[in-house]
Amino acid sequence: MNSPNDFGSANDPGLDSRKKLIEVAVELFSKKGFHAVSVREICHQAGLNISLISYYFAGKEGLLVAALEELSKGQLERVEVALGKFESRIDFEVRLKGFLNGMVKMYLENPLLIRLFLEELEKQQEGAERVFSQTFYKTWECFTDFLKRGRLAGYLRSVTSNDRIIALQILSPFLGLMRTSVSSKKFYQISLDDKDFKDDVIDQILYGVLKSENLK
Repeated sequence: MNSPNDFGSANDPGLDSRKKLIEVAVELFSKKGFHAVSVREICHQAGLNISLISYYFAGKEGLLVAALEELSKGQLERVEVALGKFESRIDFEVRLKGFLNGMVKMYLENPLLIRLFLEELEKQQEGAERVFSQTFYKTWECFTDFLKRGRLAGYLRSVTSNDRIIALQILSPFLGLMRTSVSSKKFYQISLDDKDFKDDVIDQILYGVLKSENLK
C-alpha cells in the first residue's frame, strides 16, 4: 500500500487522489451533513488510504476548507473585473447581467458544494466562515459598492438608499433556488439549469431595479 509520501509529485497520481478525496467528501457531506461523515467513510468510498486525509488536509475540516478554497479560487478577481468602472446605463446593465450569469454558472458547475457551503455557514462552521470572510464577503462588498455607484448615477429605481437591501432584492431569488434546488425542480418544475427560466429571472430582476433609459 502506498504511504502518504508516495503522493505529491507533479507526475504522480497523488494529485488525482487529492482531487478524488475532495469530490467524494463533497458528495458525502452534501448527502449526510458534515458531522455525520467520518474520514474512514470518505476514504473507503474513494478507495484510498485513510492516512491521506491527514497528509493532504490535516483532518476532515481541512478537507472541507480545501474544497471551498477550490470553489473560491479566482472568484474575487473575476468579480472585480465584472463589476468595474461603467460608462453608461447600458454598460451598468451589461455588467450586472454578466455578474448574475457568472454567479449562476458557478453554482451549476458546483451545486453540491455550494449547497453544502450555504448550510455550513448557517451552522457557523469555522472553516466555511473563514473561506466566506476571505473571498465571498469581499464579493458582497464589491457588489454593494457597484450598486451604490449605479444608484448615485441614477440608473436604479429604488425607494431606499440602503444598497444592502437592493443587493438582497437582486440576489435573494438565486440564493433561494440554490438552497431549494431539488424540491423546486421536483415540485415546481423550475431550475436554474433551465436557460430560458434563468434568463427570464434575470430579465425580471433587472426590470424591477433598473430605470428605463427614458426616465431621468
